[in-house]
Amino acid sequence: MKYIIDSDSHAKLSDEAKGEYTEKDDKFVLTLEGHEETFVPKVKRDIEIEHRKTAEKNLSDAQARETKLIADLEKAGGSKTEIEAIRKQHVVEVDRIKAEYAEKEKVTKAEVHKSMIREESNKFSGEKFTVPSAISRLYQDRLTVEEVDGVPVIRVLEADGKPSVKSLGDLQKEFLENKEFAIIVKATEANGGGANRGKRDGGAGSKRTISKDELAGMSQEERTQAFVKDGARMSEE
Repeated sequence: MKYIIDSDSHAKLSDEAKGEYTEKDDKFVLTLEGHEETFVPKVKRDIEIEHRKTAEKNLSDAQARETKLIADLEKAGGSKTEIEAIRKQHVVEVDRIKAEYAEKEKVTKAEVHKSMIREESNKFSGEKFTVPSAISRLYQDRLTVEEVDGVPVIRVLEADGKPSVKSLGDLQKEFLENKEFAIIVKATEANGGGANRGKRDGGAGSKRTISKDELAGMSQEERTQAFVKDGARMSEE
């Protein structure tokens, strides 16, 4: 299910599916309750929650320390200068805790985004191509993740890395219809000239075959050159 759809798309949904969306600014937004796992893997979400709880506890402890120190100092007849010094130390400590949390949150989000892109790429390349490793990195390079109301959503990039209005479906179609990839498109997906070219180039003995061991030692660029450019095949052994 798409995260955001327009009114026309919403109108075409079943009554049950319509209930999954909430209207907002002339758009319909998917209600995330029960769908969070689609956007953020549970293990990553749990880490993010743990970081937030730790930061909240540290802030609470820092506040308690400041309150106690000031109370003890006032009871002992401390000066305003001494009290003010404690308050300044507290501000520095709070800023440190917030900065530490912000950095951990940034790292966690980056890992979530990377994981989402990798899983999307592996799924598409594995389902549609006979040599997923030759496509996966190329496909990943066309994806990015954008935070929409705090929810990470996969977006498509143009070939030059600039933002695109294309959907994932548009990008997948672009890859499947790319003549350079026709030789490794799975038979159920191939059509027209692409399918015929795959049969001609993939004939027995007509192209180089690559073993699993050889494939493991190749870089992504070498795999792309071999399978996409040169039309090599995987060995059946």
